[in-house]
Amino acid sequence: MNPIMKWLGIAALALGCGWAVFRFEAGHATAKVAAAVAQAEQQHVAAVASAAQGAVYDQQVQAQAPKIQNDSAQVAALRAQLAALRSRPVPPPAAPGPDPQPVAPPPDLVAVVAQQDLLIKAQDVQIQDQAVQIHTLTLDRDAWHTAYDSSSKEASLRQIALEAQIAATKASRWQGRIEGFVVGIGAGYLGGKLK
Repeated sequence: MNPIMKWLGIAALALGCGWAVFRFEAGHATAKVAAAVAQAEQQHVAAVASAAQGAVYDQQVQAQAPKIQNDSAQVAALRAQLAALRSRPVPPPAAPGPDPQPVAPPPDLVAVVAQQDLLIKAQDVQIQDQAVQIHTLTLDRDAWHTAYDSSSKEASLRQIALEAQIAATKASRWQGRIEGFVVGIGAGYLGGKLK
């Protein structure tokens, strides 16, 4: 065997091994791109679902707002009525008579106590409605926060996929160069043998 042919064979073998390594790297980069895109899609689906849940909570909060306003207006009206009852003039005490009779509370005091009871009940309703609204707002905030986190993860995974795609493209470019070189050597060898 001619020493030139031997070196050409070794060079072709080395180039073939290099081609196999580049081919493996290109396949690995392609798999990495596919995995990152799949994970990004999962995060996108999670973000869309969380955003949809957040929109539902937004609607619930908007539906609760008139009830909260109505409760606040009712409490304000009851406070005004209570203030009006408290500002009435108190009649002067009656002169003590020879036969003391049991003293009934003045009618104004009974009305004030009754009005205070109404006010307390209205405030209890208002507090309960506000607690429901606060809970809904908390759920709403959490849903939107989850949507933001999922969108951020999706964006970072898409960036990873883009970088892997760039690496795969570079590997393919080198693979193409090596393949062209190997084909050129093979064609030159065959051309030399045919002459």
